[in-house]
Formats: sequence, C-alpha cells, structure tokens
Amino acid sequence: MTQYKVNFHCHSHFSDGDDMEKMVKEYKDNGFCCCIFTDHIYPGSIEKSFSNTRYKYIKQQVLGKELSKKYDIPVIVGAEVALYYEEFLVFNPETISRVFDIIDKNPKDVNVYETFFNELPKLLREANDYPILCHPTLEWGYKDFHENSYCNGMTLNKMMEILSLMKGYEKYNSGNSMFWEGREVPDILKDKLSFSNSDCHRNGCLKLGYNMSPIKIETWQDILKLTELENKIGEFRG
Repeated sequence: MTQYKVNFHCHSHFSDGDDMEKMVKEYKDNGFCCCIFTDHIYPGSIEKSFSNTRYKYIKQQVLGKELSKKYDIPVIVGAEVALYYEEFLVFNPETISRVFDIIDKNPKDVNVYETFFNELPKLLREANDYPILCHPTLEWGYKDFHENSYCNGMTLNKMMEILSLMKGYEKYNSGNSMFWEGREVPDILKDKLSFSNSDCHRNGCLKLGYNMSPIKIETWQDILKLTELENKIGEFRG
C-alpha cells in the first residue's frame, strides 16, 4: 500500500513561526505530499499580537495559492485554535471563518473566551471538519476544576464536551510523547485517531514529527477522508 508523508501542525510568520515560503520549500524538499499550515488563533484580545486574524488569514490563503503554484505542491491553510488550556487544529475555511465570527462579536472583550466556549460545541457539531486536539495537557481540568467551577467562563463539563468532539489527537508532538508511564491516554480520546506532528515553528524542524498516511492529502477535503481510518488506527502512524 502506498503511504504518503504528511504533517498536520505547522506555523508560519502569520503567527509565531518562520517565513511561510521557507517552510513550503522545506515541505517540498523533504518529500511531503502537501504543506499544511495551522497558525494560531487566540480568542483573547491580550494575545492578538501573536494571533492570526481574519485579514491575515485571507492574505495567507492568497500566498498559499501562489506558493503552491511556484513549488508545485498543495498548500492547505488551516488554524490552531486556542481554548483556555488546550488547543485544536481545524482545516475547513468555513470553520475558521465561523471562529472569527465568534471572536469579532466582541473583539475587545477580555471575556471573549466565555462566549467562545459557549458557542464552540455547536460550531464543532455543525462543522464539516476534522478537529485534532494538539499537544494535550489534559491534567489542567482534573486538578483545577470541579464540576460547576468556572475559569474564564469554562466548566470542566464544557471542556469535556469539546474534547469529545475532537476527531483525533496528537500522541506525539515535536518528537515527544504526550503520554508516558503514569499518564495514560484518557478514555475520552481512546477511540480517536492518533497523530505524530512536528508543530514546526522554525525552518529545519519538520523532521521532528510526521505521519505516513494511506490517503493522499492534497486539499482540506482530503483530510475528512481520515474518518475512513478511525477503526484502523494501526494504518496511520507517525
């Protein structure tokens, strides 16, 4: 069976990463079937300087098309969306637009996380997307929250609801295991597809993590085909 080299988690100068063209060239030179960028989106206004914005995201899509043509490799522009202690990857431009819609309702509101948490489960249920939980911390909720306790508008129950809507999770990030002896994969993730991603921020670090996929990924719609593997996790390994 043909296997295709793919990394689902990478940053560029549109948030806190290296020059996007350098990264496209590195993807190409290292035999990846496509380039996927997932620059940060932070709902909180305090973090805006580190965050992609709607305007920058549109510019990134345009640049992605130009670089795809220049280097003859597909470029997919997704996003890494911040929760309070967790973050997840999405790839459908419509999903990302809806994330910006929530943020833009009250762009200067420091409590925008609360609005975001309340609307996110509905967005994820309706989205035609493949959300992946990245570099899971998980321990935050079990230590800091009880069932009806709030932290920036988030309850543990709400976070668990959001985690249940993830389609996959990073088992490895930047070459490091997210789970080790005494820190097992929680039940809420055990039926999800696991990934090994580089979380690359600088030129030269794509080698830190990638996946070999039986599905050739060339568009964000191709990522949706990963649902075919959800009962065959062994066929999709980093």
